[in-house]
Order: sequence, then C-alpha cells, then structure tokens
Amino acid sequence: MLNMKAMPAAGGAGLAAYLWKEAVGPEAPEAPAVKQDLDYWVAEGADYDDLVEFAYAERLARVQAAMAPEPHHALHGLSDVGIDHELLRDKAEQDVMAALDRYDAAQADRLATFGVEYRRDTSPELAELLKVDLEAVPRLQDLKNLLSAKAADGQQIEGRFYRKDRADQMTMGSLELVFSADKSVSVVFGLVSPEERAAIAAAQSRAVDRAMCQIAEKIGVVRSRRGGLDRRDPADLTWVQWQHRMSRRGDPQLHTHVSLINVVRSRVDGKVGTLDTFLLHGLYPSVRETYHRALADELRELDLQVQFDPKVPAAVLTEMPERLLRHFSGRTADAEKWLQEKHGVNFGSLTPHQRSTWLGHAAAKVRPPKAMYYVPGNGHAAWHARAVGAGYVPPPQFISPQALQRAGIVHATVQQHSQAQTTTPPEQPGRAARVDKRRQSKGINPKADGRYNRGGGRYEEDTRGQRI
Repeated sequence: MLNMKAMPAAGGAGLAAYLWKEAVGPEAPEAPAVKQDLDYWVAEGADYDDLVEFAYAERLARVQAAMAPEPHHALHGLSDVGIDHELLRDKAEQDVMAALDRYDAAQADRLATFGVEYRRDTSPELAELLKVDLEAVPRLQDLKNLLSAKAADGQQIEGRFYRKDRADQMTMGSLELVFSADKSVSVVFGLVSPEERAAIAAAQSRAVDRAMCQIAEKIGVVRSRRGGLDRRDPADLTWVQWQHRMSRRGDPQLHTHVSLINVVRSRVDGKVGTLDTFLLHGLYPSVRETYHRALADELRELDLQVQFDPKVPAAVLTEMPERLLRHFSGRTADAEKWLQEKHGVNFGSLTPHQRSTWLGHAAAKVRPPKAMYYVPGNGHAAWHARAVGAGYVPPPQFISPQALQRAGIVHATVQQHSQAQTTTPPEQPGRAARVDKRRQSKGINPKADGRYNRGGGRYEEDTRGQRI
C-alpha cells in the first residue's frame, strides 16, 4: 500500500507532532498522586539520589502505616522496635536499580525499533542549508520547523522564495507518503521478540529508502534558466521517516510515514527551489512495486518465507494462517461490513485489484478518529495473547539467531548463553560502587539530551520487552 498527499506548511507543526507521537509512543502520563512512582520519575530524568529518597520515603511510609496502632510509630521510634533505617534505604536502592533496568530495557527496545530518522545519505550541502544535524537524533521542534517550510532552526531557508499565503494559495510544506507492509508482515512483527522486531523494522526502513530513492531520481531536479534556455538541473532533496506500528483499530500494522521536504538544491549552481510534483504523474504503481519487492528481498535475508505477490501487489509471508490475518484486520472487517450494508458489494466475487479499490474508499469512511490510535491494552504482549486466544500459538522465534547476527542483531538468548560460557559471574560490587556507576551512566536528563529525544513517550504495556 502507498499513499501520497501534499501537506500545507500552515499545518506542518501539528502534523509533525502527530507523527512524532505515533512514532515514539504515547506521552508520559501525568504526575501520579503517589510521588514515589519510580517508573515515572525515571522517565522524567530525576537524579539518582532523589529516586532513592523517593523510594526510601515510600517504604518508610508503609512501615509507619503498619505501625499506626502502636505508640512508637514516629520516625525516631522505629529503631526502638527493631526497624533498621539502613536496611530500608538498601531496599529502596534495590527498587531504584530495578526501575532503572526496566526503563533501560524499554528505551533500548523502542529506540532500536521505532522512532524518527532523516534520510541517511542527505547531501552535506542540503543539510547545511536546512540546518539539520544528521549525526543527532531528530528533535521534535526541528521537525515542526522543517514541515512548516522553514529551516530546522525556525528561520527562513536561504534562497527559497516565500510568498504571502492567501486562502486559495498555500505553501506546501511537505509531500507525505505512507508505505504500509502487508498484514502478514505486520502480524509477525507484532508477535516476535524485541530483537526480531528490530530486524524487521530495519528491513522496512531500508525498503522504504529504496523506493524513496526512485522518487528522488525522478523529481530530484530544479528549474533553471541559463543562456536564454530553460533547464532542469539535477538537485538534492531529503526526507524524514516516521516508523509506526499500529492501526487505528489497535491491530499490528507496520507502516512508515515519509515527509518529503519541499526544498531542493541544485547540484550545479546551488540554486534553491521546490518540488516539481507533476513529475510524479504515473509513478505511483512503480514506486509501490519497488517498495514491496525491496521489502521481500530484505525479509528473505532474514530467512523468512516471503514472496512478492503481483496480484496484490505486496511482499507476503506465506506461512501465516488466513484466519489469524483476518483476526488482526479490524479495519478491513469494518470496511467490508460498511460496503455490504451501503452498496451490497460481495467481496467473494471481486478481483484483488477491485477489492483494494473498494476497501481504500470504504476504509476512509469508517476509520476511527486519531485519538483511538493507541488503544489501552494493545501492544506486543496483548497481540501475543490475542493470537493464542484465536487458536494460533506463535513459535519461540520466527527469525533464527544466525539471521539476526547477519543483520547485526544478537538475540538475547544467544548473547546470554555465550556470556555464561565465556565468563564467570562477577563479584557483586558494594553499595558505593553501584551508586557511583549509576551516577555516571544515568547522569543524563532524557528531556535535555538529544540521544533520548526520540523516546519522549513510553509504552504502558510490555515495558520489559518480554513476551507472555
């Protein structure tokens, strides 16, 4: 599936905020009533010592509450009844260490699998023009500016022509494209381990890049007039990938939004212009096929049983049962029901192309609002449980450890086994050493450090990256 749509610069900030939220997960919850909610304060970047104090105060409050009927329930009376303050503080520190480990695991899973990234091979000249740091993780404010026809720093792009917008004449901020994997790929993506998800997400990203390079080759030009002649000089352009994982109905749906920035820079004389979208006329089917063929090639490298089905057309995993795909196709079921009731359409008598055409129209009519995109309780753990409830027990792993290693990803079980064979358990460090180590590794405010900007939100389910 592939969609294209021109987006006005006036709505660029809102579009970027929506795409960002769906790429990195829901925003962190409001501050809880209980101030000592460690998971929340870890995500907020609280200092290590503060976290220990929060945990200690929470444990102390529980002890005092349990002693309330007794006369010695005050803080100074705890020692009189045998309560060891140092023991309470040690237990509190263990709580903090466990919370930090959970947060680290969730961060690693999310950052390896989801998020936002610039075009990998953006030319340095164009990056300088747009004030984009290709080495850093994209920041939300920079992306808002880029989709609003500005440079990443919020200033007007040097050399770009700006006109005062009227109601009937609006500047295009970006060309938005959506590359959606076949439901069979999405269902597998929803059921696998974090390492396998990372491999499939990387395959999706590379397939999208290959299709986008075809578009860049076609429209990567800028109009120029030299020597009294109109010319089309080769030009550089760039885009932003937003990786999403879920449909509006809460089903697994791996798809990538691509924001093609409406700026091009001539490779001949550095002239700055905008996209000539007329050159895309008739290119849609070819780009869609390029994407799906590339995805089939990438998944084949992971030893998955995949084939390119020209009837759909799409890269399809052949070993997924049809009943399971139907179970995770809530939007398709809604669209079919609507078409049957409104138009009396019998899907059994339609060709694949006719089904795609009809469903595309019906899905737009019955799609849920964006607020329902992240439905509470949906996520990888819940999808696994739903699959089991539907009569399908997923295998322990879909991708072999050897294929993951070829993809540059080491499966957790393999890594743990190799470490157990080659190393002896290290001696547990004392409290002072653990504190010092944590201060060094966690002395970072996730909201201020660029490496953590991609993971501004947290998934509320499956925070340990484990499957049930």
